[in-house]
Amino acid sequence: MVVLTVSAKRKRLLLAGAAVVVVLALLFGIRAASRLIQREEEPGIQTAAATNEERIAFLSQFGWEVKKEAVSVKEVTIPAAFSNVYTEYNQIQLEQGMDLTAYAGCTCKVWTYEVTNYPEKTETVYATLIVYDGQIVAGDISCAALDGFMHGFSGRPEALRGAEDGEALPEEEKSCEKQAGENSEAESIENTEQNAQSAEKTEPQTSSEVETGAWPTD
Repeated sequence: MVVLTVSAKRKRLLLAGAAVVVVLALLFGIRAASRLIQREEEPGIQTAAATNEERIAFLSQFGWEVKKEAVSVKEVTIPAAFSNVYTEYNQIQLEQGMDLTAYAGCTCKVWTYEVTNYPEKTETVYATLIVYDGQIVAGDISCAALDGFMHGFSGRPEALRGAEDGEALPEEEKSCEKQAGENSEAESIENTEQNAQSAEKTEPQTSSEVETGAWPTD
């Protein structure tokens, strides 16, 4: 009799445990299905960039407002072998789901727009879009000031390499202010050299000989 009682209790415990497992499985299944449906309903990021309107619309997906006309448009060939600069730049792209290595050797168009709503920034901020075959394949948000930064379209600002620790910036990332200073210094040195050469040419020649009739005859 005692054995039968224990067996019945065990069966009830097993049934109760099985019921809990089934309920939990159903709950997790419903939640997973709900998340899947939600992801399918959410629109993806549109990367079309064939027109000016499409490029501006792409940036607006991340909350950026830009001037209607691009600051510059140029063609760039992505190198087959990446330098350190390209490798570091591509790291930004990888963090935002893009990869420039897939376009190595390809010629892309680079569109640059001036951002008008970057928070707490008085210097000019630019949005760069790298376009291949009418689609945006890479890009960034950046400021070229001395304390500038570069980050992805929705990433957190990060100081340009070397701007905080005092290391020299690569030639591709020199700030406009620093480049202007170097040009001004070079022009100053050149002007000084030209003035010195001019002075040498115009300096009157002196002679130790006394010209005839130079002394008084009285």
